[in-house]
Amino acid sequence: NGLVAQKQKDALAHFATVDDVLKRIHYCRVHNYTEQLAVVNSMSNVLKEHPNIRLLIIDSVAFHFRHDFDNMAKRTRLLSGHAQALNLLASKYSLAVVVTNQMT
Repeated sequence: NGLVAQKQKDALAHFATVDDVLKRIHYCRVHNYTEQLAVVNSMSNVLKEHPNIRLLIIDSVAFHFRHDFDNMAKRTRLLSGHAQALNLLASKYSLAVVVTNQMT
């Protein structure tokens, strides 16, 4: 469709180079579930400082929760609270949240 192609072209016109796109991406790598929970819990501050952020991606949401957990009830509670925190961020900041989960 010509209209869709034009809209895509117009949207991309705001970015002159790949570097222009990349400099608008904020990236955080976590090494365990504690860091992951801490990052999500501090996202309100990040979103207040950068109000144009509209997308949060977590890849893979459950990866760090697969290790060091003998207590499955605790793991389930933590993941449930994690999901609630992400839903709250999405609602409060008009944010799209995308999570992936590695299946084995």
